[in-house]
Amino acid sequence: MPSKVLVSDTNIWIDLHRANILDPVFRLPYEFVVTDFVYRELRAPGADDLTRLGLRVESLGSDAMLALLNLRAELANPSLADLSCFYLAAENGWTLLTGDKAVRKSCVDRGVEVHGVLWLLDKLHEHQVLDGAALSDGLADMLEQGARLPEAECQRRFKVWGHAGGKIR
Repeated sequence: MPSKVLVSDTNIWIDLHRANILDPVFRLPYEFVVTDFVYRELRAPGADDLTRLGLRVESLGSDAMLALLNLRAELANPSLADLSCFYLAAENGWTLLTGDKAVRKSCVDRGVEVHGVLWLLDKLHEHQVLDGAALSDGLADMLEQGARLPEAECQRRFKVWGHAGGKIR
């Protein structure tokens, strides 16, 4: 039984796909949810592939759409997909996974628990789903393929995982 519901935006899945660690993520004791907006954005990885792994899709109704439009102006105009994730997490008391700085700030301001992909990698390590070498390689792959993550935090993880610098060239 999952201990926590995590609502994730599109970029989280793109980064995990780039790291080639989608399957292991679904071995964590969490339930992963996306909104129908995010589901429609997913190309690589494909949305159907993720649902086969266990991803749950939540559709937002007309009341939610009105709330999204009101929130959009209030939250520095994020994408509807990002905004829908924020809304779903906030409405249900779930945790949001996003790398979007404006959305993260809004979560902190409103008391919504928020984390990014690095936190998820930490959980893979903490729950012994992947070892340090696999995590370092995955993080290096993310960075090599354009993930915008804080350099100091990445380097700290490379050191903790025992692979200083991962396979970054």
